[in-house]
Amino acid sequence: MGLRNPLFVAVLFVSIFAAACGGGGAMQVPPPPAPTFTSTPGTAATEGAVYTYQVAATDPMGGAVSFSLGGGPGGARLSGNTLTWTPTAAESRIANNFSVTATTAEGGAGTQTWSVTPAGTVNISRVITNWTASGPVMEPFGWTTATAALAGALVPQADGTFQSFSATANADGTLSIANVPGGYYWLKISPVATYWTNTSNFDDGMDILARPLPATTTSSTTTFAFNVSGLDPWQADDELQLNLDIGLETGVPGTIPIGATFGTAQTSFGSNIDLTTVKSAVVSQTEGIQLGPVNGRVLGPALQLSNLSLISGGTNTLSGALADSPKNSVDLTVKGSEWADVYNNAAPATVTPFDTSVALRAQPYVTGGEIAVGDLPLISPIPSLFYTTSSFGPGVVDLVESEESCASSALEQSNSFPPLMGQAPILTDVNLGSLEYEDPFPQTWLRPFSYCQRAMVTIPDASSTMPVTFLLADGAVTGVPAGLIAPLVNAVQNPMINGGSLFTASTLSTGSLSLSWTAPSGTAPTGYEVDVLLKTTVTLTPPGLPPTTITGYMPLVRLFTTKTNMNVPYALVAGENFLVEITARTDGRANFESSPMRSGLPIGNASVISAVMTVSASAPATTERHKGELFEAPPVAPKIRNAARSSHTILQQNH
Repeated sequence: MGLRNPLFVAVLFVSIFAAACGGGGAMQVPPPPAPTFTSTPGTAATEGAVYTYQVAATDPMGGAVSFSLGGGPGGARLSGNTLTWTPTAAESRIANNFSVTATTAEGGAGTQTWSVTPAGTVNISRVITNWTASGPVMEPFGWTTATAALAGALVPQADGTFQSFSATANADGTLSIANVPGGYYWLKISPVATYWTNTSNFDDGMDILARPLPATTTSSTTTFAFNVSGLDPWQADDELQLNLDIGLETGVPGTIPIGATFGTAQTSFGSNIDLTTVKSAVVSQTEGIQLGPVNGRVLGPALQLSNLSLISGGTNTLSGALADSPKNSVDLTVKGSEWADVYNNAAPATVTPFDTSVALRAQPYVTGGEIAVGDLPLISPIPSLFYTTSSFGPGVVDLVESEESCASSALEQSNSFPPLMGQAPILTDVNLGSLEYEDPFPQTWLRPFSYCQRAMVTIPDASSTMPVTFLLADGAVTGVPAGLIAPLVNAVQNPMINGGSLFTASTLSTGSLSLSWTAPSGTAPTGYEVDVLLKTTVTLTPPGLPPTTITGYMPLVRLFTTKTNMNVPYALVAGENFLVEITARTDGRANFESSPMRSGLPIGNASVISAVMTVSASAPATTERHKGELFEAPPVAPKIRNAARSSHTILQQNH
């Protein structure tokens, strides 16, 4: 049949062509294929060393491929197909993300992404901020080769062991540990202070109120004679108190008649303290007070002396009129039932609350709200506004529980020498009433209020015919109370060791320790302190005395973490006996992973202690323990409330 209508044929051809191309739109051309990466980026890098990656990719169509850097750390550069990057200190030990895009000549594109965590240097600084009357004095600690040898990093490995990295003392007074991989590791600052952290910059400094006691070359007897007026009518248990600006505080026995408002007193002591350096002092009257079941002393009128010229080895006469200061009052209500609950499930045996101590102090000089600490032979000039007395009666021993002492680790007590007692423990809710006290000190000073409750626990010891007795101290330090005095943190729950209960005496098949626990109820703690106490026998030879052999549980290692489990980085030896104490701690300023020693209110602690554990005599030998660490002293050893705290261990004597 012939072609009858050319126009009809043309229209039909256009229609068929349009249908073949998707109906009414432009023809869809398939995109060019993406290139295929044939290179794999390395993930190993080191701070300060050039990281290089040769990028390679192929075009399925055989064309050329070009590369561009889509993302990476600031110093990364891509030239042609060569990527280079020198990790900085800030970029080391953290994940750095990269992306490179490959583009073909036809326009096909693909992206490769990866992450690099360079090994880097861990830097440790220790600057002591010493608060003085003339302002803070910064005192850097100069690490030496010897003290640097005590520090290092222990990095966990997949097989459960730890790779050790040594520390180096630097000329600028800091400490550095090179080539530490990213992630968490144990940072060992001293033989007994080790922190689970992932930081690259660790502040090991602290705030202190202390100064070395000035000394003379010889010891002599110095007498202070007081002739004072302006007293509140004198009572039988009142006492004069002398505070010298070098931090020395002493009670002064008096011969002041009952009811008198003036009188004389005298005290003498022998020492080699150079008293000529004293420029100011405070003479105050401390007065007995009873608050409910609690007996204590409260600050009364005071005499502030300046421009003194004292002598050592003679008599110094201090005269003047004491004056009343502004009076303050605070209502003290103790939530004793909650303090009693802290000791539930805290040990493998019954925990018996032992005593309670309360103190309100005036912390001088510090302007930023920090809590500063001090200890002998450094003396801390922190006057007390109120403190509880010894339960043995006035004039025997007065106890001032501060934030340092109440945060101490478990104290082993000899059964023959029980500790001095404060007031009876408060185990029910009690309103102590209103505490009125005089306060002559600047209002810019911080007023730490500490509440400490101690308890005794006697634990069977399969390695001895005698059990061991420990003293646990739980406490809270706040500002002047505005409400109930209650625990700030509770003890951990369900503590476990190598899969078994920490409260069940066990013989372990290995000296490698794995610990876990459940976080305490209520307020989440800042972190946890774990003390491994090893049974040890030592022989002491005091000058001029015969040798004495003593045995007791002493700290092998003190570990700090914010986690609720750990593998202890020090293995014990077959046949050894040990205990574990876990203390939950809260602190308003400290960071257990980066600046554990910088402290601020509120501060709280609560502890549990284990049964006596034994490492089986057939346990495999280990090289994990760092020999010689047990009795080495840390580079500095002040009494500290949250980091390398002093243990105050009293050892039992072998008979």
